[in-house]
Amino acid sequence: MPEGYQSVHPVEKGKFVMKSEGSSFAAYLLPSTLPSMPSDLSQFRMCNVEEVKKNLMDIHSQAELQDLCDKLGVRPEQRTKKASVAQCLADELVREMDLSKAIEHARALESAGKLQQAAAAFGAALTLQGDVLLQGLSALCFVKLSLQQNLPGKLGGKEPEELLEQALLEAREAPARSRSLEGQLLQALSEVLFAKVNKDAAAIDRAIEARQQAREMIIEGTVEGLGWKLSKAEEFAAAAAKNEADHKWLDKEVLLQRLQKLGARAEDADYINELFEAWHHVGATGEEELSVHEFLQRFLEIARKLPAKQSKQCGAPCEGGLPPGSAPLEKELVRLVSRDGKGNWSAKAAEIRDSFPEETGRSLEALWESLAPKIKQIVDKDEPMACGHSCSTCPTKHECQVHDAIKDIEDL
Repeated sequence: MPEGYQSVHPVEKGKFVMKSEGSSFAAYLLPSTLPSMPSDLSQFRMCNVEEVKKNLMDIHSQAELQDLCDKLGVRPEQRTKKASVAQCLADELVREMDLSKAIEHARALESAGKLQQAAAAFGAALTLQGDVLLQGLSALCFVKLSLQQNLPGKLGGKEPEELLEQALLEAREAPARSRSLEGQLLQALSEVLFAKVNKDAAAIDRAIEARQQAREMIIEGTVEGLGWKLSKAEEFAAAAAKNEADHKWLDKEVLLQRLQKLGARAEDADYINELFEAWHHVGATGEEELSVHEFLQRFLEIARKLPAKQSKQCGAPCEGGLPPGSAPLEKELVRLVSRDGKGNWSAKAAEIRDSFPEETGRSLEALWESLAPKIKQIVDKDEPMACGHSCSTCPTKHECQVHDAIKDIEDL
């Protein structure tokens, strides 16, 4: 494959660009409104094989496609038919586009207000292989955006409700379920079925059932996402049961402040607010209110029914947001802190003495103090780690001590 190969061709929707850099070979569709060629084409990358194939067929003759295959090192099985050669090239052009990048691309279009393009990008992402939860997210966003833009919302011959039902089934069978996603899929399914013009009794029944299940699943997902340790929640619930003040109805802000005094973190606020909206009462003055005692009891009622998180779902040691190229000692120290918390530095030094014989408790403490500010920045941004998880999505977040170590705030 030649270094820096690039071709640009005007097409109906803009400019069709093929570009190679090193071993990367991709296709892009640039809007005709762009004043010049941007240096970063990533947001315009195409991930739908059929669309890429159509552009190749429209632009090039068979001989040109074969020549392009030779230049780029692509070897089609069938070189006698133009469609076969174009198909092979199209497959190669989208081959390296993984599902997470395709979703990122679609989200960028959505954020830019290009909703029809975003819907198409989510549809294209749905055709890619990958994590079933990401596929479920693609199906959800594709259907919702399509219907918002008065588009059919069909893909691969399947109606919107069929896409959602399939995504829901696969999400339920995922090794690590996301109840929040399942709830959103159920809610979207209910909306799609109720909106059908020629719905029958079975569709109405399924819509009602999906709506009820959605509410329950979304609440379970919020409890799960809050990630409070069950033992700590039980401890505070027991204390609240004995405290008369914690039986009084409070508005949302006061309830949040009280829970934060008990140990809730700032990033828990959105989850707490969502649960307040689901559980609050309307007081005598018309205000929405809920007591700390009832909040914690409702939380525990659901949390106790949820399966315990299995740390085996992520085999990578916690890296705490260390930047690429961090030293082995730094990685090992973060692993120990994530497991045991900070402190007891002499014991940590003893544990790693075989690999790092010169380290002492004081040297490890000093190293941690220098690393902590960097780690805090990454953790606060909730950015993906090398294992693919962020702190909020990590399956082992319930056992991880990094948050405590960098914030000195006890986690519920």
